[in-house]
Amino acid sequence: MKSLLILPLLLFAFALPLVADERPRRIMTIAAAYGPVRVEMPDVQRPTARPAIIVLSGSKGLASPAYDEIASRFVTAGLDVFLVHFLSAADLQVLEEAEDAASRKRYSAAQMPRWIASVRAVAAYLRADRPVGLLGISLGANVAAASAQGDDPPGALVLVDGGVGATSARLPPLLLVWGRDDRVFPPATARAFEQAVAARGGAVRLDMHTGAAHDFFIRPGSAQAASAQQAAAQFLVSQLMR
Repeated sequence: MKSLLILPLLLFAFALPLVADERPRRIMTIAAAYGPVRVEMPDVQRPTARPAIIVLSGSKGLASPAYDEIASRFVTAGLDVFLVHFLSAADLQVLEEAEDAASRKRYSAAQMPRWIASVRAVAAYLRADRPVGLLGISLGANVAAASAQGDDPPGALVLVDGGVGATSARLPPLLLVWGRDDRVFPPATARAFEQAVAARGGAVRLDMHTGAAHDFFIRPGSAQAASAQQAAAQFLVSQLMR
């Protein structure tokens, strides 16, 4: 039985189309320790429960049509997608207006417990009737990696250009997706993280993409992004649909 903490408010509504193909997102709100969490789902998902993938954005949020492209590919692969707004409107404003990377890092560190609680509340709700995987991008990867280190870890984890500080505990089966030209977290950082996870006995794979910058995974219409997203979907299917 779900606890009162994560009992969904079940407020469904149709959102305005956010992508060129005019597919709307459905909205669900789930209660969490620091307040309700808004979750969006593609309206093309199947009525029967399939493995659930929680997608966590970078610091600019989920407005980009790239997230609808990710969701479409994952749904086609046999997964249900849940776009989790762990960042509030106030978070997005502070991160956008921060003077420098150090300011964003300090703010993120202070807010991390709230963000982790939000993600874990959504995961606990979804886990009641299906396996759950996490995919985080940049800042979202940091949150995903931290959220995965608990008593009820997800069945699989994909970190895209981020999350490299999570070395304190074993992680679930892990795919690292990295741009070889990433200047925020250089490739050497990803390789060191891969080695650290493997040294703790974790199952880990690093996919390095030549010529790809930090944000390559969420560039709408990009063939390279599409290939990386498809590979991530296949990894999640292989781990969650055994």
